[in-house]
Amino acid sequence: MTKWVLRCTRCGRTWILEVSFDLASMGRIYHYCPYCRRNTFHEVVKRIEEDEEEAQQGEYSSLAQRRQTVVSS
Repeated sequence: MTKWVLRCTRCGRTWILEVSFDLASMGRIYHYCPYCRRNTFHEVVKRIEEDEEEAQQGEYSSLAQRRQTVVSS
């Protein structure tokens, strides 16, 4: 599976999507945003390489933790 960083064009947040196909040629996709909680257009920011994955996992997981804090409040 390949991991991609996507940016929602509605809320501007970035998140990681894991899929088995190449999103680079698409440029943007229509997909469910876990932050907006609706289907929106997303820009494909970049593909995450395996060595980058560990470094960025902390960055994006902190976003998920902040989201859970907001949702549970």
